[in-house]
Amino acid sequence: MKKFIATLMIAVIFMGAACPQTQAKKKESSNAAIALMEKYDREKGVEYIKISGFLLGIAKMAARGEEDGEILKHLDCMAVFSAENADAGIREQFFGELNGMMAGYEKAVEVNDSGEDMTVWFKYMDKDNISEMIMSTESEGAVIVMCGRLPVSVLEEMAETM
Repeated sequence: MKKFIATLMIAVIFMGAACPQTQAKKKESSNAAIALMEKYDREKGVEYIKISGFLLGIAKMAARGEEDGEILKHLDCMAVFSAENADAGIREQFFGELNGMMAGYEKAVEVNDSGEDMTVWFKYMDKDNISEMIMSTESEGAVIVMCGRLPVSVLEEMAETM
């Protein structure tokens, strides 16, 4: 699965750079996705963590000089959600709500291969920068949200070195 996700991310970065970019219409949508994660965090079998401010600062310092740490310099917050151990009804309801709030995002990639799926959405702040990247896999019940000012050029460079 790790190799699948790494390959997918390379494809997403190149497709995102090649596709027409869309402008972000509302700033609160990442907050809405994170608020949705927080709402479901109380459910049995759900795990959620939001990394912002102080912890991202520590990660940025620790990653200085590291090739893979380049993206951290551009992040303001990151949230990770897992409903892998939650009831199927809870997962279905969560992903229904999440998918319903993706208006204004560009679906960069959607892959379904042998029961494993991955969807990646970008929200552009301008043609050269992504303000939000949301990656989800319904089959594994997981979502990662990254917010900040992510230069497309940095993502392209990372993809080339993978």
